Amino acid sequence: MNSYQKGLKGEEKAKFFLIKLGYKIIAQRIISQIGEIDILAMKNNDIFLFEVKKRKTIQAALYAINEAQTNRSIETFFIYAQKHNITYQQIYLKALLITNDQIIMQDIII
Repeated sequence: MNSYQKGLKGEEKAKFFLIKLGYKIIAQRIISQIGEIDILAMKNNDIFLFEVKKRKTIQAALYAINEAQTNRSIETFFIYAQKHNITYQQIYLKALLITNDQIIMQDIII
């Protein structure tokens, strides 16, 4: 399995994790000229942008997230929201850090 396929598998695992926690998945793999959002979800009228990182360790997954990437995700969301008339109260940026045996949700603060 190549890294792209591993990433897709991690995103599927993340999607089911979020659904179990009560999130409504709006879209996956949103790609714009600016950036990408792995999972876009909503809960209690708030929007959640999830960056999914699957690595051998949680620490390695955390280090795979950078500020430029998260800024591009936010810009991509605004383009998507305008195009699809999405209304929301608040936007949260979170990471789902995945290993073979665990998933950790972490706030991303930029």
